[in-house]
Amino acid sequence: MKKLFILLLVFLGLFLNSLFLNAESRVALVIGNNNYTTFNKLSSPINDATDVAKALEKLDFNVISLFDGNRDQMFKKINSFRDLIKNCDVALFYYSGHGVQSNGDNYLIPLGENFENEDDFESKAVSMSNVLNKMNGAKNKIVILDACRNNPFPKNFYKSLDESKGLAAIKTTTDNTLIMYATGENKVALDGKGRNSPFTKIFLKHIGKNEHIVDIAIDIAGDVETETKGEQIPWTSVGITKKIYLAGRPGTPSPITDNTTTKVETPNNVVNNTTKNETPNNIVNNTTTKVETPTNEYKDSDLIITEQNGKYGIVNKKGEVIIPFKYDFISSIGEGLIAVKLKKWGFIDKTDEVVIPFRYDDMISPFRKGVVPVKLNGKWGFIDKTDREVIPIKYDKVYTFESGRARVKLNDREFYIDKNGNEVK
Repeated sequence: MKKLFILLLVFLGLFLNSLFLNAESRVALVIGNNNYTTFNKLSSPINDATDVAKALEKLDFNVISLFDGNRDQMFKKINSFRDLIKNCDVALFYYSGHGVQSNGDNYLIPLGENFENEDDFESKAVSMSNVLNKMNGAKNKIVILDACRNNPFPKNFYKSLDESKGLAAIKTTTDNTLIMYATGENKVALDGKGRNSPFTKIFLKHIGKNEHIVDIAIDIAGDVETETKGEQIPWTSVGITKKIYLAGRPGTPSPITDNTTTKVETPNNVVNNTTKNETPNNIVNNTTTKVETPTNEYKDSDLIITEQNGKYGIVNKKGEVIIPFKYDFISSIGEGLIAVKLKKWGFIDKTDEVVIPFRYDDMISPFRKGVVPVKLNGKWGFIDKTDREVIPIKYDKVYTFESGRARVKLNDREFYIDKNGNEVK
């Protein structure tokens, strides 16, 4: 009996030692800003941040939280975060609240600041470039930005933009960084009508899964698109070179046993990840990879837009390169076509063949119901998949079609048009 007891002690010691050696050090900074006094309040960020913090604590993160922070409070937390994450395995930054872009950088808006023009962002807001630089001490960095709400500033506020919407794509200059946006570049995320924003509600649904973070990002994008009926499609920039499992590897118990708040039906064109595809060690592989499945058979949701060395390409869920890393930017994938920028904007298919030439100055959203808004020579209109101008490129501003009509601006007058270009109410 004594020998058995000694053997059990030895086994327990080896087991605990193994846990100690294999345990990852994880630190998260979670910020939610709701109750703005100088512009419109938001309904969900504090709830979002509270729920995300609780979920991350269950995943063994050391969580620093801040709710309704002013600029000084935000910087104090960010500096504490910087000090804690030196040489840690995973550092995660989550922000929910107002965020804007200016001159290619993104700024998180604190409480209690008055902004006279966009020059004030540098001194009164919190630059995301600054946050990323302070995360450099960690081995792997994850950034979650649910900060693409409607721009809270008046239309004449900006010098550089007529009307800024959403956030700009951050160039992942730091190694081993994944950045997940609640919606695409220059697009607006919804605040939601329930406890959480649509993005964070779905994020909480998936965060406890035993899946690689890249697969989780793909699942989130598909479910948010479904939840918002196509109005919002999250976008992820991937620069990590190892698999990251926030809730443990496949086959191990998840620390979050029940984090599903709302069942989201997955349409046929969204991948159901009940069958797991393992991702090779290099998520981004700039070599030419043989793809067994013909490229044109991939569904839009099978593919993930990725950045490497300042150029953008597309990989599948196995990490195989589908579109080579040669584009200045890739905005979105919709209805089988990919919006890419190579000095100018154009569209390619999933075999990297040019479908619509690179001649447009800007575009909004992927193709939806066969049309997409484009900008040419300072004016906006709509084209179809054959590059035919279905609604004249003559407007000062256009928005995507919703319920059969689109809002447009012409000569300082805003009104709605139908899909034939006729004015409607």
